[in-house]
Amino acid sequence: MDILRARGLRGMYRGTFTQLYRDVPASASYFLIFEYSSFYSHKHAPFVNSQLISFLAGGLAGVLSWTLITPLDVLKSRVQADVKGNMYSGLLDCAIKSVKQEGMRVLFRGYAAVATRAFLVNSVTLLVYVELLKAFHVNDSIL
Repeated sequence: MDILRARGLRGMYRGTFTQLYRDVPASASYFLIFEYSSFYSHKHAPFVNSQLISFLAGGLAGVLSWTLITPLDVLKSRVQADVKGNMYSGLLDCAIKSVKQEGMRVLFRGYAAVATRAFLVNSVTLLVYVELLKAFHVNDSIL
């Protein structure tokens, strides 16, 4: 309700483009990293259990994709938290002011927690996904 009072309906969508700038590269890198690491692990280490490969490839994909987009996520959160819109005029303004006031480290604030969560969540998520595809015999030729 504070957002609606302060900025109206438009305020509900503040940071939408920043969110897109973050999510598009994150999703693209996430799936590319998972597919690449899974494919080459199966190809070059066929003796390794496929569940372990899926687990590790999922964790790697989660951590690396978040590593790439953590700065954008920090900036997105700051832009969206600026409910009244009086601190930042947009993403670039937020980046300049944040780095000037707090240094480059600000762009990776909370990274350790994000990376830990990313490994755990994505390793389990993609392992379960691949195993469900196998269980339902979806695209057996690509698994």
